[in-house]
Amino acid sequence: MADDVVISVDGLWKRYGPPLGPVLRGAWRRLRSGTMFSPAGFDPEVEGPWALRDVNLQVRRGETLGIIGRNGAGKSTLLKVLAGVTPPTRGRVVVKGRIFPMIELQAGIHLELTGRENVRLLGAIMGLSRQQIRGKLPEIEEFCELGPWFDEPVRKYSSGMLARLGFGVAMNVEADVLLVDEVLAVGDLSFQRKCIERVGLLKSSGVTVLLVSHAIRQAERVCQEAVLLDQGSVAAVGEMREVASRYYQETLADELRRVKSGRVSVVYANAGVVHFEAIEIWDAAGRPADSVEVGKAMSVVIRYRLQQPVRDLAFHIGFVTSDMLRITTFNSLDEPFPPGCESWGVVECHIEKVPLMPGTYGLYVSVTCAHNVQLFKGENLAFFQVTDPSFHYTRRNTDLFALDVRWRFVPGGTETEV
Repeated sequence: MADDVVISVDGLWKRYGPPLGPVLRGAWRRLRSGTMFSPAGFDPEVEGPWALRDVNLQVRRGETLGIIGRNGAGKSTLLKVLAGVTPPTRGRVVVKGRIFPMIELQAGIHLELTGRENVRLLGAIMGLSRQQIRGKLPEIEEFCELGPWFDEPVRKYSSGMLARLGFGVAMNVEADVLLVDEVLAVGDLSFQRKCIERVGLLKSSGVTVLLVSHAIRQAERVCQEAVLLDQGSVAAVGEMREVASRYYQETLADELRRVKSGRVSVVYANAGVVHFEAIEIWDAAGRPADSVEVGKAMSVVIRYRLQQPVRDLAFHIGFVTSDMLRITTFNSLDEPFPPGCESWGVVECHIEKVPLMPGTYGLYVSVTCAHNVQLFKGENLAFFQVTDPSFHYTRRNTDLFALDVRWRFVPGGTETEV
């Protein structure tokens, strides 16, 4: 194990409460075949169910690692094994240095003690002396921003206040390894931003951070590397952006399957006035399509019928990412509603250059009438893919939007004294 490797996981298997029947059958089978004590006799499929399956991983000092995957993939179990909360069933785990695990909001917190008293308790658990804890208290109190609640019993705290207290300690106790499991999502936006900034400072000071999160975009901001878990196994390891891209692709494949089953549309409001006969995406050639090219033209075409005459009809259209982020909305409020469209019609929204990065997007549609009265509002009414066959935009852009940027370098020449 290299000197800069602080976490080493080798052949880790973990299961909780295995069914007795399969275990006994597996043992009897190995005994009869003479492989009772041989690694070849180990049959994980027979002896499951497994929360983690043959996980191999190395994390270096100062690295910020994101652990992502679907529910039940084994993310929290991996952190619990690393923290020593639960032992591995099979394999070897080595962690160097002092660990601070934030794997549950109330982990290590005594509900009858005040916030200040809990800081002293957690500091003692971490091995800090009384003098060290005393020196850290003002900084932790300021970071938590709990005000007078800092001296109130923790049982009175909300989940967000518990997150503030736990993070206040975690970010200031000088741990070598920080394990964070989803609890960052509990705090408000201002506190989340503060924690993300502090994680950046910890990273530069050599602290190793492992972050489990379903908020992938948030994880992308702070994590250099990532591990994708799938049903307890490591599906991918590498740069955060590349691993997140694979996770999105797998999620999108599921979404597309759900689209075909017709069970993905979400309707938030429907006054029963507007009926959609068709909602289509047209490509640059003016044909209905499931995909469009970044930088090329596209149109959203809606065929509607009204149950009663409506004045000043307006359409609001937007795009939604695979992780449910509505990234833009545009409307027809500046376009006068023409006569003859009060009963039925077709509305076309043309986009000259698709500004979205490659991926799969859902369509948001809202319909209003005079005085901004809501007639309809829904998401995922259609799905479409954005592709970049020439890799022209993808090469120059990252994140969500494909900007048609141009760079210019002006030579400065040789400076001479005047």
